[in-house]
Amino acid sequence: MAMAAIVAGGVLVWRWGPRYGIYLFPPSPAAYAEQAITKMGQGYFAEGDVWTEARAQALRKASVANSYEGTLPALKDALAVAGGPSSQLVEKKEKGKGKGQLPLPGLGTKARITTITVPKIESRDDDYLEKYARSMSKGIHSAKSGTCGWIVDLRGNAGGDALAMLSGLSPLLTDGVVAGWEKRNGKTGEVVISESKVKVGKRSLETDHGGKVGGQVAILQDGRTSHSAELVTIAFRGQPGVRSFGMPTAGNSAVRQSVPLYDGRILQLTVGVDTDRSGVRYGGPVEPQEKAADALSAATKWLATSCK
Repeated sequence: MAMAAIVAGGVLVWRWGPRYGIYLFPPSPAAYAEQAITKMGQGYFAEGDVWTEARAQALRKASVANSYEGTLPALKDALAVAGGPSSQLVEKKEKGKGKGQLPLPGLGTKARITTITVPKIESRDDDYLEKYARSMSKGIHSAKSGTCGWIVDLRGNAGGDALAMLSGLSPLLTDGVVAGWEKRNGKTGEVVISESKVKVGKRSLETDHGGKVGGQVAILQDGRTSHSAELVTIAFRGQPGVRSFGMPTAGNSAVRQSVPLYDGRILQLTVGVDTDRSGVRYGGPVEPQEKAADALSAATKWLATSCK
């Protein structure tokens, strides 16, 4: 009886385990590819005849591969269809030396206009994320008495963690639903501001700042503003007294899911698109409200009219 149970359990793990990253034996290259392509079926664009054909073609190409490496061209072709341009296949990370000092937001005031530099977030460490958010919200409140207008500089910010960025900027954001996302099946998520508490989906962070601050807000963006930073630009869309300057963003205004593969590679799969407070869907580049090669000068000129 015990042996039968063990055998039955082994069969179940062999059959269903790969769906959850559990393997009794290393999969063959063809099985490795099939499992990856099956997971791609969750992608935002994985539907219709185009995906059906792309899936079949990728399986055919991968079936003759002699190694996991040999399946990659087929997997990348399928991923481009299932997840669109925001998706990617990330190589295995080698263990190396730890990073140096992690970047924190910076603030500076000139002529009563305060510029908040919002850098890319390079760690998921909870202490770092909290320090990042609190340093920004605290800096905003320290500068408010001498500030009549704000510049939020997201140029060059490749993303990292929208919750920490939005928490730090919450003194400048109105309360309520400011952004969100929508998946292919219609399921949605929300970014909600409630005083000093910010909620992104099921995650939340509170910075205990001293309330909202006044003044118009200019958002600076460029072609390197990407992923979570694009969601930040979207969160300000539709808020009175806010205007964006610069160039279209990188075009990754989407929700990605990390899907691990057997050999350590990771599918960064787009499963949804960002939405603004009005429900407008994005998924591609976020256009500035005012295109400007010199975004800082254009924003400063706009803010100066309200600082007289």
